[in-house]
Amino acid sequence: MIKKLVFILCYIYFVSFCYTQKIISKIVDKYTGKPISYVNIGVINTNIGTVSDENGNFQLSLENARNSDTLMISIISYKNVIFNIGILRETDFPS
Repeated sequence: MIKKLVFILCYIYFVSFCYTQKIISKIVDKYTGKPISYVNIGVINTNIGTVSDENGNFQLSLENARNSDTLMISIISYKNVIFNIGILRETDFPS
């Protein structure tokens, strides 16, 4: 039986330098707090994407993403998580 686990995107920071927008973040299990390695993070239907490292850390540039695009975070045996790029850009995250 596969447990239905949900992971969350923690510590999202948007760093803006001129016209560049970048997410620097870490993927962790919602229930255990442990990092999740090799998670796919990407903007659907584009070539914008990355994979988290062995400690769940990743960086992703969104300078070429449109506000109407969708960011998807996925890995086998976890529920996919999606975010609207425009809403992410409008959200104030703690630094």
